[in-house]
Amino acid sequence: MKNNSQAGFTLVETLIALGVVSLIMTILTISMTSSAAALEKSKDRALFGIKLLRADSLIRDRIGAVAVPYWELPVLEAGESSVRISWYQGERNGYIRLLTEKDALIMETEDKRKKERIVLISGLDGTNLSILRDEQHIPYGIDVIYLHRQKTYHTMSAFSTSSLIRGLP
Repeated sequence: MKNNSQAGFTLVETLIALGVVSLIMTILTISMTSSAAALEKSKDRALFGIKLLRADSLIRDRIGAVAVPYWELPVLEAGESSVRISWYQGERNGYIRLLTEKDALIMETEDKRKKERIVLISGLDGTNLSILRDEQHIPYGIDVIYLHRQKTYHTMSAFSTSSLIRGLP
């Protein structure tokens, strides 16, 4: 008796196997592509978060160095895109200035020892700078609002000292 069976696959079986392998490879490629995009997005958010924390820390540190004598009022110059505050490092002529240029927030400081200009953060969609005031409208700090990819972030910082002049004409 002869055995006529041949070892191997038929053409149909081979085509079905290739189709299954192609489907699996397509699914893996799509999932890897979306995973890579999600990883890149997470990386961008983490880097922006680090930049934002650095900017927040520098602003709090430098605004905290504004030491206005209790008998004085801080000299403030506030515009649409900048805030300038005197008495930086306790010096009348010393100042700290926050300003926006294009998509960046910049800090300038000057005291009797040095003058400095730092780009705090770039890549912003917008920035709002405002003066924090108490119930008598006496300034005591600043508020910085960062706009980035339809999200809002805040930095609020108070001066190290505050004027005690209240209710004077």
